Amino acid sequence: MLAGLSLAGIAPVVEGPSWLLAVWAAGVIACVGPLFVSLLRLTWASSKSVPGPDGARLSDAIQMPLTWGVVRPVVLLPTTASGWPRAEVEMALAHEQAHIARRDWAVQFATELICSMLWFHPFAWWVRRDLLLDAELAADQRVLDRGVAPARYARNLLDRFEGAHPPVAATPGGRPSQLGARIRAALAGSEGPRRGALVLVLLPVLLGLGFFSPLPEAPAPTCNPTLPESP
Repeated sequence: MLAGLSLAGIAPVVEGPSWLLAVWAAGVIACVGPLFVSLLRLTWASSKSVPGPDGARLSDAIQMPLTWGVVRPVVLLPTTASGWPRAEVEMALAHEQAHIARRDWAVQFATELICSMLWFHPFAWWVRRDLLLDAELAADQRVLDRGVAPARYARNLLDRFEGAHPPVAATPGGRPSQLGARIRAALAGSEGPRRGALVLVLLPVLLGLGFFSPLPEAPAPTCNPTLPESP
């Protein structure tokens, strides 16, 4: 499996003793496992969901609005959304539609896979955190651009997302590490930090450092020149 990934250019080249390769593979499995379990949970939740407002689906298996999928993106709302005021439903749907328009789920899923392969690299996780936060701030800004009052939107974020935990394979939404930054950006009335361009520039550098190993040193010459015998 590792040889196939290396040939495909996905896995980094690992050189060293066999135990080092085993440690790396164990870390990959520990990171990829929850990701695919979460993907199965999302698939199951979508299959059991019922039609909701404006093409969204209602599911009792989630705690907060989220979107996932590439070819046919799915917007899932918790079943409690059926009792939300219409304005709050529209804010949630506008946020999720912004994720779909930006193709954030595809970028996030690829980032999760890369971080799984480079789990030992702290910069990989910094890139992941920055990309997820940037996606949320950009989606929030699109909601605010529709004329929603910043204070009202910030209150809605706090009421609906505090304490909720989305699946790993879903758009990040209300993760506690992001909720505070989203509320501050909404109240500031600006887009907040937009570091996506910097991240996209640095990510290939990170991949290059992880995928390429140093070239081997040239072997020492094995032949000795023959000196002519003295007369």
